Amino acid sequence: MASRNTVHTALSLIANNYGKHPLWVKDTLEVFAPHLETKSDGQVMAAAHTWIAKRKEPPNVARFLELIEADPRTIPASDPTGCRACEDTGTRELAKWERRTGGHKVTNYIAACECGKGIRLSQGAYADYRDVVREWDASPYVDRVHVSDARCPKLPTRQRVDPETFDRLMGPAPEDTPGTWEQVARTGGADG
Repeated sequence: MASRNTVHTALSLIANNYGKHPLWVKDTLEVFAPHLETKSDGQVMAAAHTWIAKRKEPPNVARFLELIEADPRTIPASDPTGCRACEDTGTRELAKWERRTGGHKVTNYIAACECGKGIRLSQGAYADYRDVVREWDASPYVDRVHVSDARCPKLPTRQRVDPETFDRLMGPAPEDTPGTWEQVARTGGADG
């Protein structure tokens, strides 16, 4: 994509800045041009201007390419993809069951998945879920660890809360509840 003319112009700028002989441009062009074919004209010129402004010696091909690739303006904006285990969110649900006096304490967490989106999240505020699980497994007080996966991307309520809370959330069994629909149907209504 970068034309030979653009590479020549960039190398001429560099040569003038560092006091190189005009033959340096001709010789260096043969080395640089094949490696810069995949870069755009704008990327090559921007890298040449950046090099002149920040470096004390002329570049070699490898360093010039590193400069192009490190420039955030030249990195194509790509949105990393998620996976089935995290439902394309980049996060996994985790539940830790710790032994406490009189029962368990269940704590829920969100951690970064191992997919592309998760890796991006783990470079910021989220811990990698594998590291969290390893840490929890090493604790003598942790009885169980539940992690969402591709088969079950959302942890079921039974895994996210202790048994007492689960029973409270689910309420009494229908046969224990006065005024079920069967009683209403048999008596002809709630009042009668």
